[in-house]
Amino acid sequence: ILFERGRPSGILFEAPIANLDSIPFPDRDFIKVERCINVAKTEEGRRVTGILGNRGCLRRCKFCADGSPNTIYGVKLRERSPANILDEMEGVASRYQIEFFKFADPEVNTRPGRIRELCAEFVRRKWSIPWGGNMLANPWDDGDGRLLYDAGCREVWIGLESGSLEIHKHIGKGVTPNLIRKAFKDAKNAGLMRRAYVLMGTPMESLETIKETEDLIDETMPDTVSFSILAPYPGTEYYRPEFADWDWGAIDEYGGDANQYHNLGITAMNRPQLLAERIRLIEKYRGHLSKIMHKKIALGVIDTGEIQLT
Repeated sequence: ILFERGRPSGILFEAPIANLDSIPFPDRDFIKVERCINVAKTEEGRRVTGILGNRGCLRRCKFCADGSPNTIYGVKLRERSPANILDEMEGVASRYQIEFFKFADPEVNTRPGRIRELCAEFVRRKWSIPWGGNMLANPWDDGDGRLLYDAGCREVWIGLESGSLEIHKHIGKGVTPNLIRKAFKDAKNAGLMRRAYVLMGTPMESLETIKETEDLIDETMPDTVSFSILAPYPGTEYYRPEFADWDWGAIDEYGGDANQYHNLGITAMNRPQLLAERIRLIEKYRGHLSKIMHKKIALGVIDTGEIQLT
């Protein structure tokens, strides 16, 4: 479905490619990927590029379009074989002297057993370049952290979202605070750097649920954390027809011009109250904010008031 200012404007459809291994590797020279690598080197101190291991999504998170049946993303999950992924990574690493790979998938551990399959290929090839990616707290088996570390993974980015069980039920991600606790603990024991994604402003959000989230952050002790506020994008289940006139080119989950909408109409908390809570948490965890948080604050996308992070 194509959207123009939030309204459906047409449909483009072609049957999803079933065998992803049949697709040629991207021509990174054509897209001038060296420019992006140089930016990463400047900002992160390492030569970074992305890799995709799957398409589609099994999840139906209400805040995300990746698994929504209302968008082109909501198609059957298809995975590349571990061998195919590593073949591309070996070629890219050699050609561009890559120092870190970021998996760009919604999640690397798409289903039970996927981590074991993928890590086995990394180990078989004696892979040495560090990598990281988005991971789900469910599925996450005890010992997955060690498998990932032995396969060269050094960073896992996990959706903590909220400390409220009721909010997790409403989101529909299939994750609970207890599963988050287990995944973060197992990852920490394996020596992985753990980033937590926190999503504020879902429909059941309140000062009490934000406190539950704060308590869960304190308990799991992620190495870095980011705080976003729900942007009910077109195509997600949280989108409403009355949002059609919003300028979706100027809104994102970190702030942007969403601040012009006094209340996004999703949660009972008003916008100033929600923003004030995020500023409070930013100040509390200022020593553990993710790079993207620092960048958004420096660019003025996130208004932290008088808080100075430098």
